[in-house]
This record gives sequence, C-alpha cells and structure tokens, in this order.
Amino acid sequence: MDFELSQQHQGLQQSVREFVEQVVIPHIMKYEQKSILPRELFREIGRHGFLRSHIPVQFGGRGLGTMAFCLVSEEVAKAGFGMTHNGHLQTGKMLTESGTPEQRDKYLAKLLTGEYLAATAITEQTVGSSFATMETSMEKHGDSFVLNGVKTLM
Repeated sequence: MDFELSQQHQGLQQSVREFVEQVVIPHIMKYEQKSILPRELFREIGRHGFLRSHIPVQFGGRGLGTMAFCLVSEEVAKAGFGMTHNGHLQTGKMLTESGTPEQRDKYLAKLLTGEYLAATAITEQTVGSSFATMETSMEKHGDSFVLNGVKTLM
C-alpha cells in the first residue's frame, strides 16, 4: 500500500502552505486579538479555490477528495485557532453528499468561493458530538426557524 501523497495533493498542500504563510499569517493577529472571525481571509481562501478542493467535480469542485479536505484544514490551521473553521469545509461536504438540489443551488457556489461562511454546532453537554443522539431541535415558524437546545465546547 502506498501512503505517499499524489502529485495533485502535494501541489495543493504546497499552494495552501505558501498562501497561508504569505497572506494569512501576516494578518491573523489583528483578528485573534479582537476575537473576530477573519471573514476576508476566508474569502481569499475561496478566491484561490482551496475551499473547493475536496468537492466533487460535478458540484464545481476539483474532486480531490477527503485527503484534500485534510490537507487544506491542516495548512490553514497553522495560522492560528481563528482559522480552524472546519465547519465551513464540512458543510460543503455535507451539501454535496446529503443536500437537496435546491440547497446545493442556493448555497454551494457561494460557500465554495468564501462569499458565504458556514458552521456546524454539534457538541452537546449530555451527548458529546454524536449526530445520532443530538437533543437540539428546530421548528419552522413562518419564514423563521426556532432552535431549541444548548451547544457547548467540551
């Protein structure tokens, strides 16, 4: 079994690493000190195509799979805690695998360019991070949604 990265994955890893070193790291502390999400930096990551690396080609991605997801996450996280926003990458993956065509049409393109940001709120005090046993619920009320539950960082 070969555990070496493919040339495509090596190229992606190097490109993300250089981007993070040149574009993200010089600016990250101003966001970290204010405890704000670096939205503009995520848009830049999207403009460079890194947010679409793991997405299948038929949905506008590069089709490099889960390894690409891991490599992008790892390199971006090197910039600091504020950049470890895997919820964004996970949401793109969830939309392609489980989203309706309408949801993909509405959200995916803007998610992959960084125009939209996404997050997942999974962890609950009583069940951990198990999707199957989450207690939080959602109800639609007209044009709005009401979430009932409590999320936590454990």
